[in-house]
This record gives sequence, structure tokens and C-alpha cells, in this order.
Amino acid sequence: MQLLRKILLTLFVTLIFLGLIEGISWIYISRQADIYQGDLGYFWSLKPNIAQKISQEEYQFMLKTNSLGLRDDELAVKNERWVFLGCSTTLGWGVEKNEGFIDIIDTHLEEVELVNGGQPGWTTQQGLMGIERFKDLKPDRVFVGFGVRDAQLSYREDREARPAPWVFSLNIMKILAKMAPKREQAGGKRRVATQHFERNLKLIQKSFPKAEVYFYSFPQLKREMEYEKVIQGLAGKIPSGFHGGDFFDQDTIHLNKAGNQKLANWFLVNWLPELLPAAKKREHPQTE
Repeated sequence: MQLLRKILLTLFVTLIFLGLIEGISWIYISRQADIYQGDLGYFWSLKPNIAQKISQEEYQFMLKTNSLGLRDDELAVKNERWVFLGCSTTLGWGVEKNEGFIDIIDTHLEEVELVNGGQPGWTTQQGLMGIERFKDLKPDRVFVGFGVRDAQLSYREDREARPAPWVFSLNIMKILAKMAPKREQAGGKRRVATQHFERNLKLIQKSFPKAEVYFYSFPQLKREMEYEKVIQGLAGKIPSGFHGGDFFDQDTIHLNKAGNQKLANWFLVNWLPELLPAAKKREHPQTE
């Protein structure tokens, strides 16, 4: 009986101690510049209602999200709603919100709500996993710009990923993970192979049976022809005319301010006219 009491007391003290450590860890984590929620090795998204200054060597910009965790204002009620899906390239990483191509396009339209659905690091795999939030928006048109991260090399394919054990969701484990040496993640596999890329795009399209779905390849200095071929096979479009001056010098995945303006112009010239009169253009659009 005395032994049982000692065991129970030890367990009680241990639980109190672990709870105290977890509480302190939560305070520490909550004060850190963490913009993501979820499992960063499986499925994640931007946290809702954040307002954080992102500072990197080449750029500084403010990243704000709405209550849905999107880099956008709270949703309004207009005649039409268009949703843009993609990764951080769609989000407009590196530039201010009003400098991103989606916001620039928005200045040329009226009675249309453009929703920026870009989520950093997403491939079509995470796009499918998080598709419900975008289906709930009931868009009239969906512009799908995945491919940059799908073609990225990794040690395994995204479809092979599994949720981390629950213990890794503890704040103390998150702190230890940040302290651990960074492991090289590159490998010989694409995050999403071309055959699965095509399958995922078709599934995304089927997820919006009442919307018009359009595919395009996001501009990159190193073009992935196999992925572009898949997009073209789905009647998608490939932007052209982009060069080194449209991207950041070191972060060559993301368009700079000039590059975002050029992509917006490409949309306005190559796509917007064929969507009229469904979308009413403003009186003085400036396209180059």
C-alpha cells in the first residue's frame, strides 16, 4: 500500500512538472514569430489573424491574414468571386500585399472579389488536403497556379508523408525541434511526380463542379517543361517573357515588385478579355 502511494505521488509530481514545462513552453512559443499552424511535415497553413513583419536579406514585407488564414481582407459580397490557388508565389512572398499580382488585377475590376488562396510551401497534395475551405467560398472562377513546389526535389514524395506522432505537437517538442541542427531535405524525388501532379489538378478541378477552373504555370527562371506540358494538356496557359530582373536576386523562386506587375499585366492581356463581359472591367485599366 505504501509502495502504491509512492508510485501515485511520483506520477502526480511528474505530471505537474510536465504540465509546468508545457505551460512555460507555450508562453515561449506564443511569443515567437511562428506564422504557421498544423504539421509542417504533412499539412500546414498560415495562422488566421496574424500581422507580422517578415525580414529577410533581400526584402521586408508585412504579412497579414484574415480570419480564414488567407492573405486577404475579410470577404465581401460582390457579383462574382474568383479564387487563386497556389503556394507562396501566389501569396506574393517578398512584396507588400498591394504589390502582389492578385491585388494589382483587382484594381482593374469591379463587382468581382479576388481571393488570394496562396499558402507557402503547398504542392497540389496540400492543395487537395485543404480544398474544403476553398470549396466553402463557393467561387465562380478558380485560377490554379500550382507547380513550383510540386517540382521541388525532396527525400520523399508528399503523398508518402504521414502525420507526426501526437507527442511532437507538444510545445516543448517544437522548441527542441527548432534547437536541433537543420537536416538537408533535398533528395532525388520530386515532391509530386508529374503523373500525380496531373491527377491532383484534375481532382482540384472536380472539387469545383459549379465553377470555371483555369490552369496556368507560375513563371520561373528554371522552367519545368514536364509540369508545363501537364498544364498545357489541361488547356492551361504558360506565361512567357520573364527574366532574371523579375525575380529576387537570391530568392529566385519569387517574383519581385516588377515581376508581379508583369504577371498582372499578362493576366489582364491574355485572360481577362475572354472572361468579359462576365467580369466588368473598370473604365481605365492600364495594361502593358
